[in-house]
Amino acid sequence: AMRWAGYDAVTLWNHEFNRFRKSTIERLTGAAGGSLKGNAVTIVNANVSGSSELDKLPAYTIIERDGVRIGVFGLTTTSTMGTANPAHNKGLTFEHGITVAKRTVAEMKALPANKRPPIIVALVHMGFEPGMTEPEYDLSGAVAAQVDGIDLIIDGHAHQVMLGEGSAGNNAQMVNGTKIVSAGSSLAYIGRVDMIVDTNSGELLSMTSSGISAAEQAASLPSDKEVAAYLKTVVDEVNGRLGQVFARSSVTLNGGNYSNVDVSAQICRRGETNLVALIADAKKYAAEQVL
Repeated sequence: AMRWAGYDAVTLWNHEFNRFRKSTIERLTGAAGGSLKGNAVTIVNANVSGSSELDKLPAYTIIERDGVRIGVFGLTTTSTMGTANPAHNKGLTFEHGITVAKRTVAEMKALPANKRPPIIVALVHMGFEPGMTEPEYDLSGAVAAQVDGIDLIIDGHAHQVMLGEGSAGNNAQMVNGTKIVSAGSSLAYIGRVDMIVDTNSGELLSMTSSGISAAEQAASLPSDKEVAAYLKTVVDEVNGRLGQVFARSSVTLNGGNYSNVDVSAQICRRGETNLVALIADAKKYAAEQVL
């Protein structure tokens, strides 16, 4: 689906390090061969190394639009080593985002004038916390605060909606001259950022963000028959495996939400809920059966 959608660049997210990282990378980039649909997608990966498929990925790519070059690089949270299955990540190294961002921005700014991008965008899977901008934090706000020269950070990981202009926490954030946006999760929104750039000097004159309701957009557009047919085969296969009822709960299993200065995220990332406890107990029980 991502190949069909025409993505110019993406970065890796922490769940790709649980299982199937290699096949995901190869399917997106086209390295898997075979009868892949759509066009190859560039995966930018500046801070994770230690396997053949990761080491082949570029730290950044340069996209040209309307005569303006845009440098795009990617960072994945270092917390992945603690949240993903360690059995699938032996030998991997996650460099701290700030260190890598400084190096990558400097590398792009050192390119010859005819290749140098005047606009630099970071695709990061890190999350944003208000006020956490010191060097020890591996968060998008810290990268923006500690690294000069990044115009835009497109963030993920914390399932936050930060789109639109204004001072509220659910709008885009500005840190050290860098705009930080995030489009939430589950394709609730399509994030849009409009830049006005002087094509002669490369100066960024203005930048605004907005959120587009994906549901409303989908309702107003005709369905692509080829994509719909392909996705139906995938959905049918998944439902066939996972659609069986194997247990029932008499209480609501809650992941929960929390709000911090109007920025919302799932509370299961910050504390215990009954759903988290159920999952932990189930894993503990499964482990006890084989130990």
